[in-house]
Amino acid sequence: MKTQYHASLSERLSSPIVKRSITMARRETCVTLEEAFWKGFKEIASKRNMRPGDLAAIIKKEGQCSNLSSAIRLFVLDYYRGLCHDCQNPSTEPLSR
Repeated sequence: MKTQYHASLSERLSSPIVKRSITMARRETCVTLEEAFWKGFKEIASKRNMRPGDLAAIIKKEGQCSNLSSAIRLFVLDYYRGLCHDCQNPSTEPLSR
C-alpha cells in the first residue's frame, strides 16, 4: 500500500523568495524578490543600459512604495503591463514605465 503525501499548509504557502544584495549609491542593500521579478528587473535594467542598483535607486527616489522590494515588484509589473498595453493598443499612450 502506497503512503500518500499531503503537503502541509506552510509548505503549500511557501514561496521561492530570495534575498538579494544590490549596491545603490555605493551602499549595499537587500531586496527580497521572487525569481520571476528578479529576472524581469534585471532585464529592464539591461534594456536601459543600467545596473540593477542604479535602477533601484531611481525606483526608490520616485517613492511609489516605502518598501523597496515591493516598489520593484510594482515597477516590473507596471513595465510589463505597459508592454502588453502597447501591443494591444499601439495608437494610444503607453503606461508610464
